[in-house]
Amino acid sequence: MSRKGQRIIASVFLACAAITAGADGSAQGKGDKVAAEALFQEGRRLLDEGKLEQACPKLAESQQIDPAVGTLLYLGDCYERSGKTATAWATFHSAASAAAAAGQAPRQKIALDKAAALEPKLSRLTVVVPSESQLEGLEIKRDGLGLGKPIWGTAVPVDPGEHELIVSAPGRATWKTTVKVAAGAAQESVSIPVLEKAPEAAGAALAPAGESGTAVPPQGEQHPTADVKPAGKWGTQRVLGISAAGLGVVGLAVGTIYGLKMKSLQDDAKANCLDYPKGCNADGLAANDDAKGAGTLATVGFIAGGALIAAGAVLYLTAPSPKPARQSAAWTVSPLAGRGEGGLLLRGAW
Repeated sequence: MSRKGQRIIASVFLACAAITAGADGSAQGKGDKVAAEALFQEGRRLLDEGKLEQACPKLAESQQIDPAVGTLLYLGDCYERSGKTATAWATFHSAASAAAAAGQAPRQKIALDKAAALEPKLSRLTVVVPSESQLEGLEIKRDGLGLGKPIWGTAVPVDPGEHELIVSAPGRATWKTTVKVAAGAAQESVSIPVLEKAPEAAGAALAPAGESGTAVPPQGEQHPTADVKPAGKWGTQRVLGISAAGLGVVGLAVGTIYGLKMKSLQDDAKANCLDYPKGCNADGLAANDDAKGAGTLATVGFIAGGALIAAGAVLYLTAPSPKPARQSAAWTVSPLAGRGEGGLLLRGAW
């Protein structure tokens, strides 16, 4: 995936998060807007005082309650000063997208300039999955977030510090490791090994021999063949594609809701204006401002929703087809004993 593609994905997903947060904030009423403003002012004060650990959460909470381009710009600055370069970079791209949707060209330029300035400083982590390690149902998580197959082998921007990788697959032992990524455009790479078989998937134990010379398997014990679990219908990449498309539908729904709300607010404004948008009384001006805000959210909803649906379709359609499970041969070896003779009994199933 190119760096441009990474920026697009970061912007789309952060924009979708902003849509959801905006819908919740609007539904909760003006009281939450007051709380959002209080959090914003407190976050700015703490930021000015250099208390970054306290400032960033307050600015993030303010953005969640009442999304605003200005809040995103301050939040990006807070993350950058905290050393979270990748998070700051993604936040500035989100601010640029929101500013473009709101028709705020100066702020869009500020956000893009800040993101561009961070680009050379980004540390990156590449997760390499050799072909022999690509088992059926392989799942890789970095810091709790799933890494789909399209991102394998791609140098992805990450915040400097420690990152945990957890790798699992059906019938295999889970593999974990912690990677420390340095600041200052460091490049780290991790190669995923072939996962060992889980203890319960090991070969069957040797069965004791009976007195007559016939091998007798342990009572109540089965002799399962290895790797007979049927392949799942849905791979990780297809699940990610469906999830992204689902978020896209939510984005379109939010865009539709706010589009209708904008039309209603414009009608209210016209009813209180002599020559809309001129000659408006206080109620008309307030309704007009609310209509602009609803229009911004509607635009962002349609843009993000469409982008997510397209990304989901690409992920789903490019996912590898599930391979039918192949039943491997299962072998058991048992000692064979009788009067005056002995040996081994080899049994197998194809």
